[in-house]
Amino acid sequence: MTDHRNPAWTEESRFRGGLDDVIIIPLVFVTLAANKILRSILSILIRLLDYAFPLAMQIVWLPLIAARVLGNVIVTAIKGAFRLLPLSEAKRRHWSMSIRRSWSASIRPRPRIRRV
Repeated sequence: MTDHRNPAWTEESRFRGGLDDVIIIPLVFVTLAANKILRSILSILIRLLDYAFPLAMQIVWLPLIAARVLGNVIVTAIKGAFRLLPLSEAKRRHWSMSIRRSWSASIRPRPRIRRV
């Protein structure tokens, strides 16, 4: 047995680039580069948000708790003022419950009412 190849077969079987390869190969390289760039940008954004979210929560938390405490102080002050006014016990209790309900309704979301 001889390991002699036919030169005609060697020429035909060799890979040759065509016009479609001129378009496809750069397109593949651009797509791979864009994929790497977008993944790195996404990775950077995830890391930034990992640090930014807890910081934003701390920044938002303080004014919200201050508003709630201030509202509770105002309700308590109004209830104390009702004790000084010459009102009957029933009216005083009615006003006190009304203020408490209004303040607690502004803190909690109101239930939705279905209209027919």
